[in-house]
Amino acid sequence: MPAAGACIDTSLESVIDRIRAQLGADACLEAPDAIEPYLGDFRGLFRGATRLVVLPRSTTEVAAVLSICNESTVGIVPQGGNTSY
Repeated sequence: MPAAGACIDTSLESVIDRIRAQLGADACLEAPDAIEPYLGDFRGLFRGATRLVVLPRSTTEVAAVLSICNESTVGIVPQGGNTSY
């Protein structure tokens, strides 16, 4: 395991490629129009920006994405049903 703050892979494109390879292209949204519905909360108070929305189908896939991001020191923002405050 790398030391805290150490970067194994700082290339965002490489991270996206690794996630896509792990989950498949059908579980990765990259087109701006596909990502758009995931950028804001249902109240319209908060808005985000991202290059990738991942739609894991299992806890194993969630763990794989988290592992890749952790190894590469890439932050994530989990999103659930968008139904609570």
